[in-house]
Amino acid sequence: MFETRDPNVLHQGKSPLPGEDTHTYIGGFSAEKGPLPNPVRIGFRSFDRQWLIPDARLINRERPPLWAARVPSQIYLIEQSAHPLKGGGPGVVFSALIPDTHYFNNRGGRTIPMLHPDLTANVAPGLLRALGDQLGEPVTALDLVSYVACLAAQPSFTETFEDELSTPGIRVPLTTSRGLWKRAVELGRCVVWLHSYGLIGADEASGRLPNNVRYPRGDAEQPLSRTPVSAMPTMVEYDEQSQTLRLGDGTWSPVAPAVRAYEVGDRNVIDSWFNYRKATPGGRRTATTSPLAYIHLDTWPSDWTVELIDLLTVLTRLVALEAGQADVLNRILTSQLLTTENRGSRCRCG
Repeated sequence: MFETRDPNVLHQGKSPLPGEDTHTYIGGFSAEKGPLPNPVRIGFRSFDRQWLIPDARLINRERPPLWAARVPSQIYLIEQSAHPLKGGGPGVVFSALIPDTHYFNNRGGRTIPMLHPDLTANVAPGLLRALGDQLGEPVTALDLVSYVACLAAQPSFTETFEDELSTPGIRVPLTTSRGLWKRAVELGRCVVWLHSYGLIGADEASGRLPNNVRYPRGDAEQPLSRTPVSAMPTMVEYDEQSQTLRLGDGTWSPVAPAVRAYEVGDRNVIDSWFNYRKATPGGRRTATTSPLAYIHLDTWPSDWTVELIDLLTVLTRLVALEAGQADVLNRILTSQLLTTENRGSRCRCG
């Protein structure tokens, strides 16, 4: 184990992370007594869920406010704010799990929780009320997040605003149309449900089951594991004709070409997911890299097969939503928009 930029962590310790499931202790590791901490699930990269030991001494540049915001019904919005947004894919992504600094596309970013730790909405004061007055119905924080998800979490958004997005930061147009707002919120709720793997936005009446993003049993669109992985794979291959994804000797299908090509900020999602799980995982190595980074599984866990099925399902369903999202975006851009002067006008991104 190596020290990071936080001095004397190994011996003097750090303040524990907020949360009932994080590890509490006093002092450094030499004073450690009691049970070992249980790992918690986090969002590591876009659509990639991994596990972390919730001990501040083992985390470089932890963010206590984000840990404090791990509250019921939380959803984190993540955008690329450190660099101009390049490539196709969505302009924003969402996670119900606390995200890593590089969650968006491994190049830094900004994380915005929907809720404060006290469960109040993390939005500008008066915004939800003003939107509700304009639209003639109450607007919740999840409604606003869903609206943003419909418009910005899709390739059409990044293509339409390619020039504007050369300046980092997402800006979305606000419609004054109640009908367009409701349609955007409806589609966006599906997007949030998928990005969160069913943790947020579930509605059984609409077919969105809690913690289950898969198609109904027997649906031909559902990606499945066709051949198990018998040895740790070293590369990922794809056959477009049969729509088969191959990891070593393991196969999954059907995987549509758009699913295989799905990217976030010029980073292919499937390649990124596999890169951390192949026989020799990727990742930057330096002279100060901890020996722990070189420890890896030598057999393929069945859990990863299940996780890949869910990942492929999420991407398949997101691709199916894109045409509807693009239509709503285009209709909003040609409709009356809400401005700071409370006047409707045509604008590109504001």
